[in-house]
Amino acid sequence: MCESREHISFNFSTGMFFPGKYYHEKRDDEDILGLAPAPRYDGDADPAYQIELATEITF
Repeated sequence: MCESREHISFNFSTGMFFPGKYYHEKRDDEDILGLAPAPRYDGDADPAYQIELATEITF
């Protein structure tokens, strides 16, 4: 078998974020941090989905 395959791994992961009470509350722009998700104007929040595919090379 090819020796380079011993140093390469492929990883696949998924995740789902269920927003809590903080994300369902109505907030104005002063309450939102730079990285905080903002709710819609009706006060509801949508769940966030994340899919990742990574290639790892080790030496």
